[in-house]
Amino acid sequence: MTAEQQSKAIDVVSRNATALARLVDDVLDTSRIVTGKMRVELHPCELAPLVLDAVAAMRPAADSKGVGIQTNLEDCLTAFCDSGRFGQILWNLLANAVKFTPPGGSVTVTAAQQEHNVSIVVEDTGVGITAHDLPLVFQRFWQGEGDRQTASGLGLGLALTRHLVEMHGGSIAAASEGPGRGARFEVLLPSRRPEP
Repeated sequence: MTAEQQSKAIDVVSRNATALARLVDDVLDTSRIVTGKMRVELHPCELAPLVLDAVAAMRPAADSKGVGIQTNLEDCLTAFCDSGRFGQILWNLLANAVKFTPPGGSVTVTAAQQEHNVSIVVEDTGVGITAHDLPLVFQRFWQGEGDRQTASGLGLGLALTRHLVEMHGGSIAAASEGPGRGARFEVLLPSRRPEP
């Protein structure tokens, strides 16, 4: 085995180990949510560094697939959030976007102020979501039909993401113009301390 082949093999093992660790974390976090044991610690967070960290973590997987990731971030955006859990929200959305976007496609992350909220949008040029499936995407253990079903996963990532967003006092919405037309996920987080 050549040095290049060894390097590629190590990269594959590393990515698979990371994916497996994420699956285990998702199962454990889902259990914590169901039993009411998950907590978030909300404090003012500057979002740009958190977004850029999540994008940097996802870039090797995107590069290996030939998917580009772009960011469009307003300056000085602050939201009340748990920085670790916000990173998890963004990582889940980015992982889905990269997973369901074919080589040559792109993923864009946009963050902007909207009145008393900060809007974070993850948009891809991937396989899209049918109108029938859109209302179901945040259900636990749900996976769509067709192209989206061929990807691995337990169907927990988006359900967990929705719960985490709601624990922040925020909301999340999914949109797609249909199969082959990509998908868009928008998270709204309070830019000031939410009511208890």
